[in-house]
Amino acid sequence: MANCFYDLQFVHSRSLYFCRYNDMDPKIRHHYEVIQEGSPCHIYFDLEFDTRLNMNRDADEMVDILVSIIFSALRDKYSIEGHEEWITELDSSTEGLFSNCSSACIRS
Repeated sequence: MANCFYDLQFVHSRSLYFCRYNDMDPKIRHHYEVIQEGSPCHIYFDLEFDTRLNMNRDADEMVDILVSIIFSALRDKYSIEGHEEWITELDSSTEGLFSNCSSACIRS
């Protein structure tokens, strides 16, 4: 995909997080939040790309692939089976920009 990438990481400790964070290229290094172990949280993605540079891409299919990757990671790492009803998508796309905020609220 032109001008697109994703990096999915599950971090189990503060020291592992800072080790990975410090190894990242400073030009693309960022994070939104550090969540303390045992605290409840939701998985959140702010997805954007220039549609003019990705004309042959199916944005809905790309979001579906991301959700399937998340569900696979939850199943493989934590034995949690994901459900579509956990996903909330807010689309604010325009003619030139795909913009989707997706969150997964994991329910037990």
